[in-house]
Amino acid sequence: MSARGSPSSSTAGSRGNQVRLVDCPKCGVPVVKIRSKQRETYGQFFFKCPNNIREDLRTCRFIRSEKEYESYVRGLETKAIVEGQCFADGNDLVRWQCVELMQETGKMKQQIDMALAEIGNLKMQISEMKQEKKANFMHVSVALAGCVGVVVGMLVLAMLK
Repeated sequence: MSARGSPSSSTAGSRGNQVRLVDCPKCGVPVVKIRSKQRETYGQFFFKCPNNIREDLRTCRFIRSEKEYESYVRGLETKAIVEGQCFADGNDLVRWQCVELMQETGKMKQQIDMALAEIGNLKMQISEMKQEKKANFMHVSVALAGCVGVVVGMLVLAMLK
């Protein structure tokens, strides 16, 4: 979505159908479609803000899997339809209720976005912990191999005496 709320018109292929590339809701720049090179998600498509830098938590956190992004775009389209219907109706009560519902929806969306960002942060922390665990395992393996070597050496010396 752009700053005025109108989605951009670019498209990206998705499972044989086209998915529009909309603007990042936080930065207002068009999202990009990327293919994962990470072991856990290799080959899968993601849609992210170009301002989202993987290891830098200070940057934009907008990134969605292909399925999440398709759902996100459908939600934007539904919102545009509902807003159009609400404000086309001349009834002030209906308009007021629509505005109230949109405000509540906006608050809930912010809460969901914050939760998704936190989940992303937790995933990154888990990944970092896995890397540390692998590094620690390698250190322990090297130390253990060294100890075994020393014990074998001591046994050989004891047998030669």
